[in-house]
Amino acid sequence: MTLLLSTETPYWMMMLLCALLGIPTGFNNLGNQYILQSSAPAESAGVASGLYRTSQYIGATLATVVVALGLSTEKVAGGIQSLAVSIGSLGAALTLLSLLALIRSRRTPVEAPVMPERTAQMN
Repeated sequence: MTLLLSTETPYWMMMLLCALLGIPTGFNNLGNQYILQSSAPAESAGVASGLYRTSQYIGATLATVVVALGLSTEKVAGGIQSLAVSIGSLGAALTLLSLLALIRSRRTPVEAPVMPERTAQMN
């Protein structure tokens, strides 16, 4: 995105790029909420939803800090290039960690829990 932006980029183009990046994020959020609600037990749905929203708020707060540090006024073009590098690096690191977790989870087989046998009582 930083290749398309400069100090002379019109506002309508920046808004268009933000909308193009924001629409998939909205659909991603819907999918995440659906998976969360369908996989959490009914008695823990509130806790799971609260943890999900809390992690989103923490991520938004950290993103605000990264943007504020990256867009300092003493840098060229407001620091948008350094912001892109830091966010891209963080995204690549998180993608790598997600892939490693996926590979690790597929290597270790999950055993089904052993259910105790029920004895039928016949009266």
